This record gives sequence, structure tokens and C-alpha cells, in this order.
Amino acid sequence: AQAGERINLEFVSANPTGPVHIGGVRWAAVGDALGRVLSAAGADVGKEYYFNDAGTQIDRFARSLLAAARGQEAPEDGYAGGYITEIAQAVLAKRPDVLGLPEPQAQEVFRVEGVDLMFAEIRSSLHEFGVDFDVYFNEKSLHDRGELDEALGRLTAQRQTYDQDGALWLRTTDFGDDKDRVLRKSDGELTYFAADCAYYLDKRKRGFDRVVIMLGADHHGYVGRMRAMVACFGDDPDRTLEILVGQLVNVVKD
Repeated sequence: AQAGERINLEFVSANPTGPVHIGGVRWAAVGDALGRVLSAAGADVGKEYYFNDAGTQIDRFARSLLAAARGQEAPEDGYAGGYITEIAQAVLAKRPDVLGLPEPQAQEVFRVEGVDLMFAEIRSSLHEFGVDFDVYFNEKSLHDRGELDEALGRLTAQRQTYDQDGALWLRTTDFGDDKDRVLRKSDGELTYFAADCAYYLDKRKRGFDRVVIMLGADHHGYVGRMRAMVACFGDDPDRTLEILVGQLVNVVKD
């Protein structure tokens, strides 16, 4: 870190489908300490938590809440546990009409209200642990503000994309990735990687000189594609991107 360098430090970033657990809290401790060290070195550090409230995990979460509210067992691919029942009851208290709604509308109520309640609990847990973030960034806002299209437009203008089999691809192999990455599938759906591109660009547009991301070892495959994506935008990944990978550990009983 250099004096005056603006650093965006993203860590924890767990989706709001359950309470923050000891794995997430490990990254909270390391990330918060790292932020303090960088600040002490003279950097201007923005601590950020990124979450998705619109993906398949969240759909499973909403279906689990709806089942709990009806007194049914959790769906096979759903979430179980006391916290699901507690949140379902809290949503029912707020929206006593919800079980009379058609299935899709009821599920949407449990998604919106459930995510809000779960995220409030996550923030509260981290605050009690001594960790607060400057920004809680919601992936959905990238879609709502048209930032995915803007990012794809910029990459296309820089001749880093191509069409193949009806899909839009990014030439990440030109910058050391093991394969090119799909940005928009043939059915028109944008990929998670497209959101990663838009999110990186959003951070740079907010004036951050360097983007630091902390990942668990199960995401080590991201490093090559993220570095290549940064290069596709015309940035130097050695200068503007830092990805820290932390190993997973087993907590052994007795």
C-alpha cells in the first residue's frame, strides 16, 4: 500500500441464506485486521461486503421459509434449522396475509422479507464481533442500473469479445486464462462472470486504485479469469487487482 492509495477491500461476502458461521467470521477477522494495517500504512481503505439476493440459493431459501411457515418439511434442496422457523414466523407476523397469496407471490414475499431479516442478523453478528463495513453492495443493483450492459459494451468496444454458438465470449485466454469465458449465454441470460466484470468496473469508476478480494480456497479458480478480465478492460492486474486466497480448515471435535 502507498500513502493516499485508494483500496477497495472486499471480504466475507456470504449470501444471506443463513447466519454467519465460523468460516465467514475467520475472513471477517483477517479482512478487518488487513484493513487496519493498510490504513496505518497511509492507504484510504473502503471495506465492502458483496451479496446476491436474487440467485438460485435465495430461491431455495425463500421456498424453505414458505414451507416452514406452512409447517411443512424443508424442500429437498432447501435450508433447515431453527433460524428458518424463526425468520418464517417473523415474516408471518409482518405479513399475516402471506399464506393466502398464490404460490409465486407468497414465495416472493418470503424472499424479500426473509433476505432483509437474515441480512440484518448477519450485520448485527459482525458488528458484535467488532467488524463493520463501509458499503454493503447488492449484486441486483448492477442489473437494475444497467451496469452489466455497460461493462459488456466497454469490453466489446475494446474488441475483447466475440460471438460463438449464439453466446458472447470474453477473450480471457489472450491474457493467460485457461479458457475463454462466457458473458452472455445463447438463451440471452448473463453469467455470474458478467456480474464480476460489471462489479470490478463499478469499483474502478468509484475511484479505487486497487481492488483487493479475499476468497476461500474453494474459489482459487477465480484468480486466472479475474486477472485476465482486468487486462481485457485495459488495466494492469499486477497494479489494480489483488486476490488473497485463504485455506479452508476443519474444526475437529474432541
